Amino acid sequence: MADRKKTQALDGLRHDDISDERPDNGSTIDAQNFAYTEDRKIGITGAVFLILNKMIGTGIFSTPSSIFAATGSVGISLMLWVIGGFLTFCGLSVFLEFGLAIPRSGGEKNYLERVYRRPRYLATCVLASQMILLGFSSGNSLAFGRYILFASGRETPDGWEARGIAVTCVTFAVLMHSVTPKWGIRLFNVLGVFKVVILLFIVFSGFAALAGHRRVPNPHNFDNAFRIEDGDGYGGGGAYAYSNALLNIIYSYKGWENANYVVSELKHPKKTLAIAAPIAIGGVTILYVLANVAYFAAIPKSDLAKSEVIVAGLFFRNIFGESAAARSLPAFVALSNLGNVLAVSFAHARLNQELAKEGMLPFSRFWASNKPFNAPASALFLHWIVTVIVLLAPPAGPAYNFIVNLYTYPGSWINGFVTAGLIYLHYKKSENWTSPWHTYLPISIIYLLANVFLALVPFIPPDGDWNADGYPYYVFPVVGVGVLILGGVYWSFWTKILPRIGGYKVVADRTFDDSGVETVSLTNIQSSPKFRSQISRSLAFSLTFTTAAPKLFALANSSVNGRRTSITVRSPPLDVTQVLRLHGNMKCFSICLYGYMLRFSLIAGMDKDLNLDSNKYPVVLVVFFSGYVVFEVLSNMILTRTRPSRYLPGIIILMGVLESGFAPGMLLLLSSWYKSEEQSKRFAVYISAAILSGAFGGLLAGSITSGLDGAYGKAGWRWLFVVEGAATMGVAVIAYFILPNFPANTSRLKFSQEEIDLAIRRLQHDRPQVHTEDEEKLGHWQAFKLSMTNWRTWLFVVGYMAIVGSSTLSYFYLSYFYLTLVKGLGYEFTAAQYMTIPIFGVAFVVTALTGSFADKNSKWRGVILCAWMSVAMLCTVIICVVYNFKARYALLVIDAKEALSKRQIKGSRKMRLSEGRNE
Repeated sequence: MADRKKTQALDGLRHDDISDERPDNGSTIDAQNFAYTEDRKIGITGAVFLILNKMIGTGIFSTPSSIFAATGSVGISLMLWVIGGFLTFCGLSVFLEFGLAIPRSGGEKNYLERVYRRPRYLATCVLASQMILLGFSSGNSLAFGRYILFASGRETPDGWEARGIAVTCVTFAVLMHSVTPKWGIRLFNVLGVFKVVILLFIVFSGFAALAGHRRVPNPHNFDNAFRIEDGDGYGGGGAYAYSNALLNIIYSYKGWENANYVVSELKHPKKTLAIAAPIAIGGVTILYVLANVAYFAAIPKSDLAKSEVIVAGLFFRNIFGESAAARSLPAFVALSNLGNVLAVSFAHARLNQELAKEGMLPFSRFWASNKPFNAPASALFLHWIVTVIVLLAPPAGPAYNFIVNLYTYPGSWINGFVTAGLIYLHYKKSENWTSPWHTYLPISIIYLLANVFLALVPFIPPDGDWNADGYPYYVFPVVGVGVLILGGVYWSFWTKILPRIGGYKVVADRTFDDSGVETVSLTNIQSSPKFRSQISRSLAFSLTFTTAAPKLFALANSSVNGRRTSITVRSPPLDVTQVLRLHGNMKCFSICLYGYMLRFSLIAGMDKDLNLDSNKYPVVLVVFFSGYVVFEVLSNMILTRTRPSRYLPGIIILMGVLESGFAPGMLLLLSSWYKSEEQSKRFAVYISAAILSGAFGGLLAGSITSGLDGAYGKAGWRWLFVVEGAATMGVAVIAYFILPNFPANTSRLKFSQEEIDLAIRRLQHDRPQVHTEDEEKLGHWQAFKLSMTNWRTWLFVVGYMAIVGSSTLSYFYLSYFYLTLVKGLGYEFTAAQYMTIPIFGVAFVVTALTGSFADKNSKWRGVILCAWMSVAMLCTVIICVVYNFKARYALLVIDAKEALSKRQIKGSRKMRLSEGRNE
């Protein structure tokens, strides 16, 4: 079978043919081979740590200072961190759609080339200019140097000493990846675990600070949390300050796209990328928000605004005092920064190499080389050169914020063009765009508008004279745009001026053999040899290389007429089963996460305002939950006659009236897409979202009830209902667009027909009793009466109540009474809300792990269920007889994870019987 060949010319045309003939007047001067062995490829764990290492770097340990200084408000700063996480997930969705359709190293390079094909190579040159000139590791290297100096006792760790250590740091990273690439990967995997441990340590130290365990007086940062500070050093909350703060936050999240740059080196790239990226980003987002709460719990506002890069160092000092721990812990943060430098240099070197393979750089043969250690040493050297220049070029003095903004800003333009391109591919049917992942239009629009905001607002003069590190406000946006324009200038020279002067053109040939090995050959075609000059010889190079890669989608032209080209896109076969699982997991988890966050009003003053004592509150709950008993089965019977994308969001909007149908409806919807052996894990994800909302609910409730208490004459607990209720209704509107219906009636905009057919076939194979549309089936009321007259149903109800009733009681007991219990340990209402976060956080992790284990080991479900129930019962009894508050709190954490974990390991058969499903 002949190789598939794609030939690309610099004149804007693409010439495709099946033969292996080379143009008569072309010549290939040299050849290089690139192939990565299987043991050098990265699996899911390695990809998670590759992303974690780039995301968790300097940002979370340094940028909270500049973010708070820009906004002047604790509450607004925390909200911006949450917004940053949301925008990161929007960007992830866009990049997943591109990355799973084009599983090839290079990231944005491939995506821009797919969309912006005319003028040929212009988009790629602009991206190359940004990635090479601004894709440096300077910020993390500089933070590494400053934290090392801070750990050694320097009070003002700045200046040339820090920069010298930074140069040593990036030099070590480049040498590690160049000489021993396998050990370089192992090292940043180890440092990835280390980073997570450090962040967890900061988070739990922050909880201790909230409980009063600190070496400094209570900073009271959460009192009136949304008040905006003014004066010297604060941004005053203007548009420029907010955009500057959001750029710093995006810098902290930067790295979520890291795996997209090295897709060719991933094992099973589609599966690895689709699983690793959401896991890494979700975990980092949670840790970032909680780490900021920890900082505000221990550092006074004035100190935080002036702490610059050493926020974490100041935090450790305020928690542990002038002890050895306070001095040694910043050194551990420095190691975290080293891991980030290792990850950034690893990924950006691959991107530099991809650009060199296309022949887009001067001396591309050198930059694309894998010699002598089968590693991109030359591309790493290019990364080192740019990083060192950026480190040493700025004048002496503070430079960190300027470097951060300069690094982040041009990415807003690039991400904006990538997102706009994806929207274009969705609505331009002639492009024949398909991908295993689908990004919905509202997500694309939100991400596009956010990038437009970040790209334009920095040109607006800020209020007052506030700026970052003393540089004029316009410096970093002007330099960033200038770098992008420089890419356009380079394109004009490389593709137009020099070929015309030299009388040549360079044609790129791409071929893929049956094993998926890609070969790219750059051929120098001379049209006027007499005009060939020495400068044209240096640029009109020829290069052949081969790199192991998965089979890619092909761009094939059916005809070439002059300068008009007809393009057909062929995509590889889709792993539709994997796509169905990813769609269901992500959508239902996110909807449930936002649907259960209104449980924190009681201890915020509602009990006093409404005169609810310890006897009246349980009565209110009993009356409220009695509706569940009556309407859950009835609601699912209604659900099967309508569309879930309309019915379930409607329930969310009217939560107080119809909440009874939401939880069983989501379970019924999940079970209609997944096979029996797949359901426990999915139910665990769904229920763990409700548990995780307990942690986020405590965080948000603490900020809202303290920051808005008394605003417009309303108590804090009333504002809690207003803010979180409005957010819940907003999620319901979004759910209308992203929530699928049942396989038989879901929209083709949400799933392809192939995916829908596969879902139906899977269920028919899993449950032989499932009917097709052509077969007669029982009506809803017939099925209901048949179930009610079957003695097995009532026997099941008794057993179900005995086994599951305790977990349901425990769940609502935890959700609605834990706050009161924690408050009873002596914490004020705001601190009590924050102290519930570890309880629900631990329960979330244990619940997810238990569901996964139960799915793989179904015969152990009963044992696990009994074990969790026994431990929960034991902890509850001990709590009643132990009076030490710290011991009680520890037992509450254990009690929560056991009680909540057993809710999602019930067998699939029992779940189907209890869902009111008609089959």
